[in-house]
Amino acid sequence: MFPTPCDWLLRQNKKLSFPHTLPVLDQLTGGLHPGQVIELCGPSGVGKSRVCWHLLRDCLHAGKKAVVVSSRKILGSDLKNLPNSTNLSVSYVSSVYELLTTLAALESAQTSLIVIDGVQSLLQAVLGAANF
Repeated sequence: MFPTPCDWLLRQNKKLSFPHTLPVLDQLTGGLHPGQVIELCGPSGVGKSRVCWHLLRDCLHAGKKAVVVSSRKILGSDLKNLPNSTNLSVSYVSSVYELLTTLAALESAQTSLIVIDGVQSLLQAVLGAANF
């Protein structure tokens, strides 16, 4: 049997800098690790954003800093349900250029979690709806 990328990650013995309450992610990814990029894909309405908000809540509950980059308005009810929202920064982007500029600025930020949500609408504008 060949080792998988998840096997390699598990051997690194590095864990996310805050505890989370979604053990299924550990089962699917071999654990969440600092510097790791995880993309959640699926049809509209299956809960991709909800998983991200769950991780945000866990991160903020642990007193860590988090950033949300989104192309759509975030509901006040989503923000209201987050603890310690003073550690949360929200950036709205309306173009791929703004998204890339925002991400470049975050490269040196001391955050534990960055959630990028709603970028498919930005990419559809560039690539065309037929590619999605």
